[in-house]
Amino acid sequence: KDALKFKVEGGPAYARERFRGGIIEETLGIRIGQYFDWKILPTTAFYAKTEYVQSAEEAADWRLDSGMGIKHNLTKSLSLNLELLDQYDNTPGEGKEKEDRAVIGSVGYNF
Repeated sequence: KDALKFKVEGGPAYARERFRGGIIEETLGIRIGQYFDWKILPTTAFYAKTEYVQSAEEAADWRLDSGMGIKHNLTKSLSLNLELLDQYDNTPGEGKEKEDRAVIGSVGYNF
């Protein structure tokens, strides 16, 4: 339905991470994602997304990115967005935290 959408996707993944000191890691893996969109009102929508990426080379190397937010169309071309993001890396770089959260508010241009 147009008001309620859910999709799941998966497939191969490629990641390239650049660390301080010029260190670059490249890995192949598997990616699974889900996306949910719910049009609450004609001008307001709620969305949620989750992506899981697992390294094919090392079982302990995986990452989970998720987010949810609300988007409100002010006009046909302008919108307000508020989103909560959560990024979890099971094997972060040295001295880095495994989890990072952010709340992002933005004004968007719809085209």
